[in-house]
Amino acid sequence: MLELQAPGPAAAQSRSHAAYYTLQCAQFGLTVRVPRAWRPIALARGDRAFVLRVPQHRGSPTGYVSCRVSLRTLELEELARRYREQAAAERGKFPRLVKLGRKRFDPEQVGLEQAESSPGFLATVWEHRTAEGVPYFEKRIELPQGELLFRLALSSDEAHFFAYEPEFDDLVGSLRFGRPRLEVYRDAQGRWRHRRFSFSARVPAGWRVVPPPDPRQLLLAVAPRRGALRETLAVTASSNRGPSLERLEKELPELFARQDRHARVEVARVNQGKRPAVQIIVHTRRDGVPVVILQRRVPGEHGSYQVTLTCRETTFQKQRRELLQVLDAFRD
Repeated sequence: MLELQAPGPAAAQSRSHAAYYTLQCAQFGLTVRVPRAWRPIALARGDRAFVLRVPQHRGSPTGYVSCRVSLRTLELEELARRYREQAAAERGKFPRLVKLGRKRFDPEQVGLEQAESSPGFLATVWEHRTAEGVPYFEKRIELPQGELLFRLALSSDEAHFFAYEPEFDDLVGSLRFGRPRLEVYRDAQGRWRHRRFSFSARVPAGWRVVPPPDPRQLLLAVAPRRGALRETLAVTASSNRGPSLERLEKELPELFARQDRHARVEVARVNQGKRPAVQIIVHTRRDGVPVVILQRRVPGEHGSYQVTLTCRETTFQKQRRELLQVLDAFRD
């Protein structure tokens, strides 16, 4: 468990505990201490671990603290570099980068081993303008935790921002990460089974199952990080059986071609256990990197599934047989 301590702990300790309450988000395994005046308006909703409303002047267009979760892709150094380049390219425009700093953890607070192994977090402050030219400010904390990136933000009008900033830092310092709650579990045969849906699946060797920030995903597994492109395996479901396989075979190439005119699409009928399914292999590029998208459209007893594996072209060429076997192993 990673325990974070934000700057200024003495200020937090001097306040009464009655001035705070605790929020828990089991989906991502986090607990946080919140000032009582900051009221929750969303909790564990999609990629939002929480959203809090903070007091503002009447008519203010802002006033919130949020925590959003995404897959971890860029390292903090690369993220900081991109922010600096953006600020230089958009000099004089809003949002304007006011502060940028990389922060490390204090070994006396989290232990030497944890402090040395953790990348710390990136803190930035941005100045915004409304359409009427009214300034407001945003502080962002981008904090890697395992395979996920937690993005915390304080957005406030100018009158409240600098008063709220220390409390926001205290909130970040109160974050505690435990084991996230997964809707899937691994059985004795090494298959991942969903607790509410009837499907089971295998994941490629060495990949990790993580909490999906996208609420449509019932299962999400990721390969070890290697550059900004994350290789993933995802399962989504629909409550209806969807178009016929014949219609899918005809329409999917046209659909992918409209979305990406450079994509090369292969569509074929395959056997998914004892049932027929449609397989799509898409060769394309993302951020200049050649990628392959392997997808199975699988009719089920009570609906239909999409099993999608996204990987680099080089990974596909080296592990084509293994990756297709992963798709073959999906069962409803």
